[in-house]
Amino acid sequence: MPEYTFFENLGTAEDIFKHLLICDESFKPPLSETIELGEYAQKLFEHATRLEFWIDNDLAALSAFYLKKELKSAFITNFSVIPLYTGTGIAQKLMNCTLEYLSNADIATIELEVKKINKRATGFYIKNNFEKKTEGDQSLLLRKTLL
Repeated sequence: MPEYTFFENLGTAEDIFKHLLICDESFKPPLSETIELGEYAQKLFEHATRLEFWIDNDLAALSAFYLKKELKSAFITNFSVIPLYTGTGIAQKLMNCTLEYLSNADIATIELEVKKINKRATGFYIKNNFEKKTEGDQSLLLRKTLL
């Protein structure tokens, strides 16, 4: 696994935008086909809790989620690794950090949405004990219970 530095909420909206742009084609379908990346980066910067792995000066991996502490729940809105580091174990390490962070924040349930055609991502989440909550025409809502 490459050497990385872990930060919480370090990146700027521009850093997040660059990261999303590099990761765009890794999403199935590409993220830019469903949302405007600049607006999404700004939203993540302003409203999401972000766990970030930096390698040199690059935001290599990003987990962004919204906390609903009163409901003891979280929604992972983005989980991405730049293609250069795919297959290095950094995604699993980031997921472990995300789960530990949320558990320490007294979060009981985590949800996320994944497109059905993104088999690699779906497999990754299932491997991490997320279960199907609901199924739409094009996406799955997955849930994991922590407590």
